[in-house]
Amino acid sequence: MRTALAILIVALAGLLWLNPGMEDFQQYMELRSEELLLAETGDTALGRALSSLGGSLASSYIDRITERSNYFVFSTYTVDLNGEDEPDGEWEFVGIGGRFIETDAPQALKERRAAQDQ
Repeated sequence: MRTALAILIVALAGLLWLNPGMEDFQQYMELRSEELLLAETGDTALGRALSSLGGSLASSYIDRITERSNYFVFSTYTVDLNGEDEPDGEWEFVGIGGRFIETDAPQALKERRAAQDQ
């Protein structure tokens, strides 16, 4: 019983310590934006330059359109892409253990992914 409690306390302390902040999310979104832009522009010199520039721009503004909810051992991030209260433009992530997991995507991105899969 004591061992299980000690393991639980250590696990919770680790998750608390590894709970990603907004700066971590900005870095993640810069890389994610670069990947999405590179897929759209193609893996050419111009495509890489445009995706790098676009990723940098996206990360510099992401904190203005993102709402972070901190639950101590994990955080949720809601990126409102259309600037309104419409759920179709929201991109949602969970940050836990130093990683980010996409939980919901905007409808346009879902449709694009579905078209690419066909």
